[in-house]
Amino acid sequence: FTPTGTPTHTGVTNPFNIGSLTAATSYTFYVQADCGGAGPSLWSGPKTFTTLCNAYPAPYLEQFSTWPPLCWDLTGGTLSWMQYSAGAVQCAKANFWSQSAGNTDIMTTPVIDVTGMATPALKFDWSHLYSATYPLDGMDVKVSDDNGATWTTVWTKVGAAFNSGDGAGNTTPGTFVNSGIIDLSSFGNMLLIRFVGNSGWGPDA
Repeated sequence: FTPTGTPTHTGVTNPFNIGSLTAATSYTFYVQADCGGAGPSLWSGPKTFTTLCNAYPAPYLEQFSTWPPLCWDLTGGTLSWMQYSAGAVQCAKANFWSQSAGNTDIMTTPVIDVTGMATPALKFDWSHLYSATYPLDGMDVKVSDDNGATWTTVWTKVGAAFNSGDGAGNTTPGTFVNSGIIDLSSFGNMLLIRFVGNSGWGPDA
């Protein structure tokens, strides 16, 4: 936008904190220096920043109907997970079929607050076709309760065990199978969940 020339905040110091901003929102601003007797500088901008996400209270459900999912982190792997959307089926896809062996696809949830839950647990649906020609596909699911400093693997499938048997194809999911309930009660209250796809150049996950 074109600045009005009238500052919304004056006499500020550097750094300057503004309260009452909305989480997970991008803001644009202009800044002007007070040059003392020489008067104010020209306006500098626009500059943009995005506020951090608040923790999501449990129970938390993500159905991947919009992409990227709000507040999810898709960085850290060789490549990124992507959205698969066909009719009523919407999910996250590790695009192994178009990748080289050895690539990793990583996606991490926002912080999920499980305070007050008697037995915090994780459950997800997955689909993958095992291929004896490309037997090294796998997926690990990890949990962190220290904001990502350390991770504990709570679910893993690789090779022939990473076969959902639900009609999945090389590039299309089947009807999906459930992971079963994964007990997270040994962790703290503020959790990150990370899905790590390990490509063996086989079918998509």
